[in-house]
Amino acid sequence: MRAGAGRIGGGSQSGRTQSLLAGLQVGVALVVLVAAGLMVKGFLYIQSMELGFNPRDVVHVEANLASVGYQDHSSRVRFFRELADQIAEHPEVESVSYSNPLPYIGWLTPYEVEGASTSAPRSSIDAVVSPGHFRNMQIRLLAGRDFNERDVGSDTVPVAVVSEQFARLNWPDESPIGRRFRPAAEPGVEYPWYEVVGVVADTRAGTFMPTTGCFYLPHGQHPFSEMIVAVRTRGEPAAMIEHVKRLIWTREPDLALQWNGILTETIRDRYNEPSLYAVILGIFSIVAIVLACVGVYGVLAYTVTRRSREFGIHLAIGARPGEVLRLVLRFGGRITAWGMLGGFIAALLAMRLAASVLYGVSPYDPLVYGVCALVMILVSLAASLIPALRATRIDPVEALRAD
Repeated sequence: MRAGAGRIGGGSQSGRTQSLLAGLQVGVALVVLVAAGLMVKGFLYIQSMELGFNPRDVVHVEANLASVGYQDHSSRVRFFRELADQIAEHPEVESVSYSNPLPYIGWLTPYEVEGASTSAPRSSIDAVVSPGHFRNMQIRLLAGRDFNERDVGSDTVPVAVVSEQFARLNWPDESPIGRRFRPAAEPGVEYPWYEVVGVVADTRAGTFMPTTGCFYLPHGQHPFSEMIVAVRTRGEPAAMIEHVKRLIWTREPDLALQWNGILTETIRDRYNEPSLYAVILGIFSIVAIVLACVGVYGVLAYTVTRRSREFGIHLAIGARPGEVLRLVLRFGGRITAWGMLGGFIAALLAMRLAASVLYGVSPYDPLVYGVCALVMILVSLAASLIPALRATRIDPVEALRAD
C-alpha cells in the first residue's frame, strides 16, 4: 500500500508534464471553439439582415469611357443614356440603370452639413447613379423624388438623394428635404452645396462596413467616365451579359469591358469573409477538440495502467467500482477544469482583439461561451470514461501478481 500510495496522477515529472500538456490542449481547443462559435453566430446574423435592395436577376457590365477618349462631360452622359435606352428595348429586360458603385459595394467619403453645430466632417458611403437606379435596384423611395433627366449639367441646382440613416444622423428631428450638404473639400477642389430632394431606404454597404448611411448624386451632374450598367433581366443572365457587351462594342469597338457578372455572385464572391472564417475556424475547432480528447484520454489511460496495482488494492480491500470510477473521472475533471480556465482567459483576450471581424455579435457573448464550455466538458467526459471504466474492471489478484 505504501509503495503505491499517493494521489492518482502521481507526482512524477512525466505525469505532471502529460497532465500539463493535456490541459493546454483543452485550453487551445476552447479558444478555437469560441472563435468559431462567434464567427458562426455573426455569419448567421449577417445572413438574416435585409440588404435593402434586390440583387436577384441583375447582371452588370463595367465600362470606362476614358479609355476611348470620352473627355467631354456631355458626351459621357449621352453615351450611357442612349446605351440604357437601347438595352431597355430587349424583350427580356425588366429595367436598366447605371451607377458607380453598385449597392453593397462602396467606400467612405467625408462630408459636411450646412449649419451643423460641429465643423468636424462625417463620413458616409456615396454613389453616382442614373435616373431609375432606385427602381431598378428595388430600393424604396421614402420621401421626395428620384433623379430625373433635368438633373443634368453644371447650370442646374446640385441635388442629392440620401438614405434614411444618413438623414437620421444629420437631421434627426426634421425633414431632410431641402437641406444641404457637400463632400469635404480636397486640396484644389471646391464642391458645391447639394440640396436633398429625396430619401430612400437604407442598403447594406458591405459585410463589415459601418452603418453611416449613404448619399447619391446624379450622373448628369457628375458624369463619371467609369460606370457600371446594371440590367434586371427575365431571361438567362449569361446571354444578357453578352447582349449588353455587343451593344457597347457596336458603339465603341475598342472599349475594354471588365467586371462583368451576376450581382448575387459578385456579392457572394467579394464578401464571403464571415462564411470563410467560420468554415476555417470550424475545421480548426474539430482538430483542436480531437487533440484535446486524445490528450485527456492518453493521460488517463497511462495513469490507469501505471496505477493498476493501486486500484487493485482499493478493490481488494472493499472499494466499490463506482468509487474507483469517480477517482479517475475526478482526475480527468481537474485537467479539464484547469485547461478551461486558461482557455477562457485566453479567449476573452483574443476575442477582444478580433472584435473588428465580428459583426452583430459581442466578443463576450455568454451563450457562445456557455455552449463551448458544455461541448468541452462533454468531450473531456467522453475521453475520461473509457480509462475510468477500465480501472473498475481491474482484477486485484492479477494486479498484485503483475507486481
